[in-house]
Amino acid sequence: MKKRTKQIVAVVLGTAMAASMVGCGSKAEEAPAAASTAAASEAVAETAATSAAPAAGDVDYTQGDKMEIKIGTVLTEASISGQALQMFADELKEKSGGRVTATVYYNGVLADSDASFEMLQTGDIQMLTLNPVAYETQVTQLATLDEYYMFDDLAHAHRFLEGEGGQYLNDAWQSVNMQGLCVYGLGFRELSNNKKEVKTMEDMKGLTLRGYSTIQIDAWNAAGASPTSVDWNELFVSMQQGLLDGQESALSTINDFSFYEVQKYVTLTDHVFTMDWVVGSKVWLDGLNETDRALVDECIKDSYEWQKDAYQKDLQNLADKFTNEYGLTITEMDPAEKEKLKEAMQPVTVESIKAAAGEDVYNTVHEYVEAAR
Repeated sequence: MKKRTKQIVAVVLGTAMAASMVGCGSKAEEAPAAASTAAASEAVAETAATSAAPAAGDVDYTQGDKMEIKIGTVLTEASISGQALQMFADELKEKSGGRVTATVYYNGVLADSDASFEMLQTGDIQMLTLNPVAYETQVTQLATLDEYYMFDDLAHAHRFLEGEGGQYLNDAWQSVNMQGLCVYGLGFRELSNNKKEVKTMEDMKGLTLRGYSTIQIDAWNAAGASPTSVDWNELFVSMQQGLLDGQESALSTINDFSFYEVQKYVTLTDHVFTMDWVVGSKVWLDGLNETDRALVDECIKDSYEWQKDAYQKDLQNLADKFTNEYGLTITEMDPAEKEKLKEAMQPVTVESIKAAAGEDVYNTVHEYVEAAR
């Protein structure tokens, strides 16, 4: 098991290094959340030091009316993406000399998902993090991201998001009176279950897995599993009580939501890039003057760069942590088996995506994906 774990960490490390060319940096330690918190604070302090006294030609963000920003999220404060939101809030305050303040409401305490969505549309709150899969019926272009084995690796995914493809999907939120600001990556979805070690597609037969979209359900059916729709808030209890064998999510999600307490096996399938989308109210953003919009864009870019670097460094620790601290069995799926999964899942997901988003949208996004390859 030790040998397998070392191999897995090496694979994750290689992927992370390839995809972390740009970022503020952090020092990974044995406690990722604590290390990331320290790095986030350090990054904000460095930014504040360089922006406290604007040089000639620099924008002075301290002048203007006071502004308060409410940010809703279901993320935890300890999660890397949650820390990135706080970094954004801290940097806003520092660069504006306290003129602009932002409060992050973690764990969905501001309102439930549907209510928060409506509050953002009307401008009653200014920013929100959303799982794009949950909103692909409202913003159909987002369904394109549900394609299984769409990206080669994390570096490919981020090149897409940082280019024209990412801007195309950021602007797609305008159809619901929102504007995408950035994406906080979480890594690839992996398969976890509490029944048996999964090494091959054949091993998936009969596993009851959570499905939360038509595309996802079609994909797991094609792989031989038995997906069923379960609300996110009911997922942990459903797995704990044996109503579900498993689910798919990023390693960071398995860690942040303590799924390791009810799951014994994790298979590194790397099948879908998963993310949290940071969106802003279009009503609010359109009402900002040029200076304030520049401040928001600058701070959100900094938080994105920090989060991209931090979450990938965190992936280096999770395989060891799951094995050594939690006693999970981590299995790296053989590339040949991944290819079998791709051959089974991709055709049905593409068919479903075209039905949901339209063939023209699918083709447009895929042109951007190929351009970023």
